[in-house]
Amino acid sequence: MRHFIRKVLLFALLQGVVLAALAATYRPETTGYLAAGLDKRARALRIDGPRILLVGGSSVAFGFHSPALEAALGRPVINLGGQGSQGLDFRLREALELAREGDTVVLSLEYQVLLGEDTAQGLTLWRTLESDPASLRFTRWGEWKRLLDDGHLFLRHVLRRSVQRRLKGRWPEGAAPYRRDACNAYGDVVAHYAMDPPGYGAEPFRLRFTERDLDRAVRRLQEFRDAARARGIRVMLFHPSVPGERARPFVEDLDRVDARLREALGVPILNRPEEGFRPPEDFFNSTYHLTGAAGAAQTALLAARLKPVIGENTTSP
Repeated sequence: MRHFIRKVLLFALLQGVVLAALAATYRPETTGYLAAGLDKRARALRIDGPRILLVGGSSVAFGFHSPALEAALGRPVINLGGQGSQGLDFRLREALELAREGDTVVLSLEYQVLLGEDTAQGLTLWRTLESDPASLRFTRWGEWKRLLDDGHLFLRHVLRRSVQRRLKGRWPEGAAPYRRDACNAYGDVVAHYAMDPPGYGAEPFRLRFTERDLDRAVRRLQEFRDAARARGIRVMLFHPSVPGERARPFVEDLDRVDARLREALGVPILNRPEEGFRPPEDFFNSTYHLTGAAGAAQTALLAARLKPVIGENTTSP
């Protein structure tokens, strides 16, 4: 028994040393891609309206040229694109807090985020909270359990970063374009415009959902729509771009999702899923990350579809 207690105390001592070392070297990560959310929210608080808010995951951050959209529509544009693994609730709650009367919110949600039962990942949320602890308000109670369950992943991430800092004498930098300074003042990721696209390789496009998943997505969007309307905020949807060669086998499912959203939401849906089918060369490094040229083309399409309805009430085309 005495031998066992000695081992337990030794183990506890070692853990204490590790934690003390972490505490001594830890600095919040403020230069990574997720930290760009701070700048996007600051712009949203600073810019007067009526404005256009682009809302979604990284497909939005990589997919639009906000200066061109602003010039075409004559309204300030804020790109709130973050990361899909922050979860659907995070995206909708953030948008609802930042939007004001007279604003137009364009939701362009990755299909897996829209239809996934629980897309928020603990490590992503931890890294988001690291740069902006106040963003905890955009999560729901059910995600707090995941934060606790995945806390060890964040500690491992912090430990690895601290070791790299000790070895290199500086904090490790995120790989371009996954850095805070990869974004322009509007919130668009632009650092990859001058880079050679590595392509998305063998990354598959998967679309697996049940009627229950679709019902849940509709309810969440209806709640968001109702809360926005009550505050004089317009909501529209824009289907994201995906690799056509890999998404085409799912075209019937995508059309079913589109039809259900049009029927249930009663808001403008500015394109059809097939209009987002693009060739492989239009993608930078991921299923949803467009190259600069493809992002310009997508922006032109959004501008053309928004212009006729931006001052109207809500009817779905």
